Amino acid sequence: MPNLKDPTDRDLLHKIWDGEALVGSPPYDESDLEALSFVTDRSGSLLALYGQASPPLLHDEATQSFALVFRAAAASQLAFNDFLAHQPNAAEMLRANGAKARGGIEKMFRGASIFLADPALKEGNKIVLVESLRADGADLAQSISPDHRQALIDLFVPSVGQLPMPAQESLKIFMQKIKAAGCDLWCADGM
Repeated sequence: MPNLKDPTDRDLLHKIWDGEALVGSPPYDESDLEALSFVTDRSGSLLALYGQASPPLLHDEATQSFALVFRAAAASQLAFNDFLAHQPNAAEMLRANGAKARGGIEKMFRGASIFLADPALKEGNKIVLVESLRADGADLAQSISPDHRQALIDLFVPSVGQLPMPAQESLKIFMQKIKAAGCDLWCADGM
């Protein structure tokens, strides 16, 4: 698998993980949905590959993949919310697929909390992961019911004291932001 230790792979991987180039920046609308869904799907596949590698050999690669997944998924969520806002049958659409989508978002947060708690994960990788959560977590959390959000926050609480000081503050901000996030149509649907 491509890795950062190989100079040939390094340039390719940095291009793959360039969230600004791949995802852009808000606002996102329904016209962005197809491209953002593609990036989210591919970055999730990449994360799965690096996540299955023998730790800690590819922690750097897995961390960068996690960061891209969060960025792409958050952008996709915002674009999908715009799509839903223009659908007369949004409630029916959510009833059919809302629980599965919310479950996927919750799974992403659980995976990040487990990865962050890994004692073999280097400090720099912890900082990258926490900063990606702080930047994009609240957009994803809007789809999760408030009671489920608290359960997810509780997963990250033990990690706070294991992080360097700036990352501790960023993780606390992330937890505050997801607790305070509003509810989008997915969350309001309650399914």
